[in-house]
Amino acid sequence: MVKIHKRSKNLFGLKIPKKKRRRRKNNYRNLFFSMLGFFVFIFLGGLGVNYVSKSSSSEVKISGIEDNAIKEEDLKNAVNDISKFSYSLLGKEIKIDNFLLSEQKKIEMIMKKFPQIENIELKKDSSKNELILNVKQKEPAFIWCKDKCSLMGGDGSYIKDYQDEEKYNSLPRINDESFVNSDDFRKKILGFVSDIQKPLSEIPNFEKPVYSAHGEKVSVKGQLPCNFIFGFGESDDPMDWQLEKMKIAKKDYFNELEKIDYIDFRDTNTVTICKIEGNCSSIK
Repeated sequence: MVKIHKRSKNLFGLKIPKKKRRRRKNNYRNLFFSMLGFFVFIFLGGLGVNYVSKSSSSEVKISGIEDNAIKEEDLKNAVNDISKFSYSLLGKEIKIDNFLLSEQKKIEMIMKKFPQIENIELKKDSSKNELILNVKQKEPAFIWCKDKCSLMGGDGSYIKDYQDEEKYNSLPRINDESFVNSDDFRKKILGFVSDIQKPLSEIPNFEKPVYSAHGEKVSVKGQLPCNFIFGFGESDDPMDWQLEKMKIAKKDYFNELEKIDYIDFRDTNTVTICKIEGNCSSIK
């Protein structure tokens, strides 16, 4: 009689196949934990996104803007574009500080976009989650008129359109009557006007001068009909010798400017004085 042991793996020299264990319960359990882990990840990710979004989206506060020379909303948008990285995650817009740029570089980029600004102080108040900009605007130095009038800084930068504000009507007004339309031309004219302003301020009735800029000359008129004409040539600084000639003419002619049509200082050797009745004379 052949004895068959229960634990024998062979029957008559043949292997008995193992009975497969049922793992249905284990499969359900793995699936359950996988789904649970996925939802936990989504939940924690959502919390993280919300936290990062709140902690990084500092509110921008601006002070120092006057006369609507700069739109506050435009400045805020520029600050956010420059100082923040922005991307979308899980349907949420995320903004984080642009750590690749120094604070000084951010300020330089903002000022490049807004030439009306002279200086910016950039501070961050972490306790209130605020980004604070203290803005110092450029003071208008000239009124430049061509098609329309604009307030300009001393460096020739545009500040804003001039709307006949009383606080600015004493500034030198420059009427651009040239066919030249370039920043270099405008800066040269402004430079000449700056040179002329001080000696003109010492002459009665020239408190509110009006300049006319042409291609090769600059004329200026005060409250009287008389025009002063100065040359505007190729030299970077042609005003010195013309101002010297103005000092020479001042002694004998500036007390009767109401009778003079114009005084021309452009000639290197003489000064031409033409009176309103038409007769002209020259002095050396």
